[in-house]
Amino acid sequence: MSNVTSLNSLREHIVITTPEHSHVIPALWFERFIASEVGLKSLEEHEEIMRSIVSCWLASIRKAH
Repeated sequence: MSNVTSLNSLREHIVITTPEHSHVIPALWFERFIASEVGLKSLEEHEEIMRSIVSCWLASIRKAH
């Protein structure tokens, strides 16, 4: 049985695009962040990532109103 697939590659991920990079972050990280189990500094380039998230959030709020 040599064709074994890791289920880790099938978990939900979120792609955050910033001016410099595309970051692929497991959805589990966001769940753990909400639960205060991890902090922003557990992500590399966390400020760049959060700027992109807040920018998208603000744009969606403006679009909804």
